[in-house]
Amino acid sequence: MPRIILPIALILCLIACNNSIKTTQTQQFEFEYPVDSITIDKVQIYSDTLQYLADSDDDNHLYGLFLNKDMDTLQIILGEALSLSEDDENKMFFAKWRDENKETEYNNLYMIQYQQIDTKLFRTCREYSLDEGYTTVYECIYPDKNLQQVYDLVKSTDNQLLRRLPAENIEYGDDLNVRVSYQYHTKKHLVIELNYPGGITIVEIIERKNNTMSNITFSAD
Repeated sequence: MPRIILPIALILCLIACNNSIKTTQTQQFEFEYPVDSITIDKVQIYSDTLQYLADSDDDNHLYGLFLNKDMDTLQIILGEALSLSEDDENKMFFAKWRDENKETEYNNLYMIQYQQIDTKLFRTCREYSLDEGYTTVYECIYPDKNLQQVYDLVKSTDNQLLRRLPAENIEYGDDLNVRVSYQYHTKKHLVIELNYPGGITIVEIIERKNNTMSNITFSAD
């Protein structure tokens, strides 16, 4: 009888130990070699190249506002050990963060680590005022983007803009006395005017050789 029990116990032990080792090695591999998205213990882990825009805080957390290559903005909790300064604004980082996937209205993205890298900015923007503050201009340069791609990004700035970029000049209005016109100066130069009762917004998009520029001008009457 002992000859049978000992081998079975030994086999069970080896199986258990082998499974434990495999599980540990898998988790270490996933952390040491980041991928776009993985799940560990029901926590989603992300990694990507991000452009740092600005920071903010509340009573509980310090946040960093980042931009990804799809031009989506991410608000990620940094923590004091991972804080960034104004000197880091518009710099590029390879970052890894986690999402706890809780069903809550609060932000659940937490930075794990980041490292500054030398690569192209996703966009470069500046804001300035004219006419003693009555006019505000928001100008952005998008490297390696065309007119269609930039329109897809800026159309979210006003719900009066069409979801699909029209192929030719067009004008329309609504019951709120808002008039919108799309005017192509060339195939690569589009000007959109949105006339409101209290002012005008002009969206200008110019596609150039290596980048595309957008100017959004807000003017009060």
